[in-house]
This record gives sequence, C-alpha cells and structure tokens, in this order.
Amino acid sequence: MSQHQTSRYLTFVVVALFLVNFVNYMDRMVLSVVIEPIKAELELSDTQIGLLTGLAFAIFYGTAGLFIAWLADRYNRKVILTVSMLAWSVMTAITGLAQNFWHLFMARIGVGVGESGAIPTSHSLIGDYFTTQQRSAILAIFTSGATIGLTAGLTLGGYVAENYGWRWSFVVAAVVGLPVILLVGVGLKEPERGQADGIKAEAAPPFLSVLKHLLSIRSYRHLVVTSALSNLAMFGVIQWMPAYLIRQFGLGVAEVGFYFGVALGLGAAGGAIVGGLVANYLVKRNFMWLVWLPLISAVSVFPLYELAIFAPSATVSLGLIMAVNILGGVSFGPLLTATQTVVLPNMRASASAFVGFTSSVIGVGGGPLLVGILSDYFAPTYGSAVGLQYALAIAVAVTLWGVVHYFLLIKAYPNDRLALDTGS
Repeated sequence: MSQHQTSRYLTFVVVALFLVNFVNYMDRMVLSVVIEPIKAELELSDTQIGLLTGLAFAIFYGTAGLFIAWLADRYNRKVILTVSMLAWSVMTAITGLAQNFWHLFMARIGVGVGESGAIPTSHSLIGDYFTTQQRSAILAIFTSGATIGLTAGLTLGGYVAENYGWRWSFVVAAVVGLPVILLVGVGLKEPERGQADGIKAEAAPPFLSVLKHLLSIRSYRHLVVTSALSNLAMFGVIQWMPAYLIRQFGLGVAEVGFYFGVALGLGAAGGAIVGGLVANYLVKRNFMWLVWLPLISAVSVFPLYELAIFAPSATVSLGLIMAVNILGGVSFGPLLTATQTVVLPNMRASASAFVGFTSSVIGVGGGPLLVGILSDYFAPTYGSAVGLQYALAIAVAVTLWGVVHYFLLIKAYPNDRLALDTGS
C-alpha cells in the first residue's frame, strides 16, 4: 500500500480537507453577523447589503471557480488549493480596512475568487482517494467542515465585533486560516486520477467539450438546478436571519452570532455526518438512496423554514433553524456522491465547479440580494423587522420548485449511473 493510501494518511486527508472547508466558510460568514454595525457605520441599505453578502461574492466566486476547476482537472491540486487559501485569507483581512460600500464590494470579490478554488479541488481529491461506497460519509465530513465553519464565523465574528469592533472580526478570521494553509501546503500529496475507481483517467478534454458532455447528462442537469434553488433559499436565510433576529427580538450581535451559529452549523454538521453514514449503509443495497435521501430532506425542510421565520420567539425560531439544518444536512453527502457517480474522474472538478457556478450566481448571489430587495420593498409599509420577515418567507418558498427537479432526477439517475458503470 502506497503512502497515498495508508489508513493514517487517508485520515490526514479527511482532516486536512475538513479544515480547508472550515476556514473557507468561517471567513465567508463573518460578514453576515456584522451586517448591522457595518450598515450603521457606512450608512448602507438592505439592497446594498444583499449585493455584498450575495452577488459581489457569488458571480466572481462562480466564474473563477470554473477556471480553477479547469486547472484542477489538469494540474497539481495541492498547489492550487494552497494558493487559493492564501488569496482568500489575505482578502478577508483587507475587508476590515473598508471605508465605504465600494471598498467592501471589491474585497468581497477578492474573497470570492480565492474561495472558488476550495470545493471543486477538494471534491476532485476526495474522488481519487475514496471509493463510491466510502464517498457519502467522506463528502459529508468535508461538508460538515463548512457548517462548523459557519458556526465559528458567526460566533467568532460576533464576539470580536462586540468587544473590539467589526473590522477586527475579519482580521482575526484571516489569521486563523494560516496554520491550515501550512498544513495543506506541506502535508497533502497529489493522488493519481482515477485510482479509487480502479481506472487510469485520460487527460481532461477541452473545457467546452467537458461542459457539453456534462449538460448532456439528464440527471446532472437536474442536480445543477436543485442545488441552485436550494442554495437560493439557504443562503438567503443564512445571510439575513441574524439581522432578522436582531431586529425582531432585540438580540445582541455576539448573542445572535453564537446561538444562530450553533443552530446552523452544528445542526447541519450532525445531519451531514449521519446522512453520509446512513447513505453509505443504504447504497450497498440500492444506489438509488443517493437521490432518495435528498428528496426526503428537501420535502421536510420547507415547512420548518417557514415556521422558523414566523416563530413567536427567538428560542423557538432558533430551535426550528437547528431542525431545518439537521434534516437539510442529511442530503449533503449523498447528493455530492450522486454527482460524482455520473461523471468521469477527469471531469470531477469541472462538474463540481459548474454546480458551484450556478449555485453561486442563483443561490449565493440571488438569495441574499432577493431578500434585501424585498426587505427594502416591504419595510416602508411593515417596518424593517416584519419587512425582512416577509422577504425571507418568499425566498424560502423557492425550495418547492427544487422538489420538482428532485422527482425528475430520480427518474433519470438510474440510466445515467448505469451508463457510467458500463462505460457507455
């Protein structure tokens, strides 16, 4: 057994990539918990905040991700990942120097470009280190790094902002990532492409050929749409719920950062790990559980989201948010594994990046912006708190559209999976 496949080294890979995603989302989420003090100091509207938390980040995140994924399907992924981490950490620190909307806008673009290298590159590495039967749990652990990173970003950002000012929140978050950059740069190795599937992957074809092939796969198209729509609702809530809890229930910045962070991050992490382990068990009996579990999750979260938004108290709302994220987290591992089972090893980074691109522009970008615009629309009539409440409720309703595509995905997935298995 080579050094790239020993149990000890594979454990290191899981831990290292978990920490990459932890830092990735920690740095990304600091802005969410300091919206109110930034808005007050720089005199910004909710629409401008929606641009900063969503579109400014998402368009450049998604577009740069396509290019970085093209690199990751061809060149050394460890180097790409290390450089990406260094770039987003520096830009996170620079965010703390912003003096106006446009400074923040440019800093968010920089963070987005840097962070775009994390997920497609990591997904590609996981696909070459672990078999299909292992991947749901491994991808769930990797994704739980994001959800726990959300908790850390909200909690740390809220605490630092309340005690030292919002600018220091970004600096501290950037410094936390430095040891992880060193860990990845020194310890991670580049695996042979296709080794976990027992095949030798061919060189990746030109990007447009890859994209044409991916979009020819029906189940992949539905995976793209469901991911985009679920992210629209999820990131609309993630970016704006702390501000809503502050406006509606009078919570402090540090208080909302901690409690919302725990409800969001630990709930989703627990759901992701349990969902990944359950999927690993069930997929040995029927691979359709890779898409059945996400459907069950999607149907469950919509009513809980709405109940959380209209809850009579912060305690009830936060409890429901935790329930939403436990159930929502169940889908992470199986859905990512389903994506990898219908694409070839030399296309995995590109497949992940294109999902990331659409999810970023429509979900990460559109969700917070949609909520911000609707909040500004409703606020003159209903007040800032209730206006934001109605905006969140409308954004969450979009998840019902995604459920339709889950049913279409279930219909298409068996043929696409079998076509890959037979090499046709």
